[in-house]
Amino acid sequence: MSWLSWYFSWSSSFLQCHSNFLKLAFRFFHAQCDNQSMFKNSRRCFCAFCRSTRIVYTKRHISVIDIVMAAVASIAISIMVWQDLDPRACIFFALALGLAEIFIVFRWRLSIACPHCGFDPVLYKRSSEKAALRVTAHMSERRLRPLSVFSPPPTLPMLRRRAHDPKKSLGASR
Repeated sequence: MSWLSWYFSWSSSFLQCHSNFLKLAFRFFHAQCDNQSMFKNSRRCFCAFCRSTRIVYTKRHISVIDIVMAAVASIAISIMVWQDLDPRACIFFALALGLAEIFIVFRWRLSIACPHCGFDPVLYKRSSEKAALRVTAHMSERRLRPLSVFSPPPTLPMLRRRAHDPKKSLGASR
């Protein structure tokens, strides 16, 4: 095998391996130019009840990046406290993982409820009566706040009674 053929085979495999990296880097920088993050944790959506737009966090639990950051933080704390990497850093690591999970779950849970009407889809899945009571309580609290006059009212669905259907009444009388 000549050195020229070896060079071309090596360069083609090198370019093939790094083309995926270049595509990922291009996507990342293109997303940064559009003021969007590649690791976006939130998105815009509509409330299922009042149809107003709001931002909801989509990240429900910790990810690999959070685990890596907790490990780095625990190593840094271990070096600052004991001036060497110590096995007691595992306590800081477990504590950091637990706190990260708690904060991410709380952030997700608090962002799910609509700030305009108080509708909570997670509570609605468990019990629709409790969700209706929460919306009613939110609306009565909103009526009592004087500053709510300046905020736009939520577009709540209208309750309409169905017109009397003669076909249904004929079928019921038979």
